[in-house]
Amino acid sequence: MKRVKLLHNEKQQKVEPEKLLGDWEKDRQRKATYCFAKGCLQTKGLRAYIVKLTADDTHEMIVPLCSRHAKTSGSFELEDY
Repeated sequence: MKRVKLLHNEKQQKVEPEKLLGDWEKDRQRKATYCFAKGCLQTKGLRAYIVKLTADDTHEMIVPLCSRHAKTSGSFELEDY
């Protein structure tokens, strides 16, 4: 499991979560069907957000998240990505 935090900065604000979700689905060649936060299987209102690994704080990735986890200010774990 990876512990991540949302990237709340200008980069995130310049890219619409809906566009990121489309990019993620195209790259993975599959539809996002649930939130990737550990233990959350929410399927409605999914959008993609940029997160950073809390361990090295340099690696960024895009993950589908539900609206509740998109508002998280602290760090959280992802399901196997």
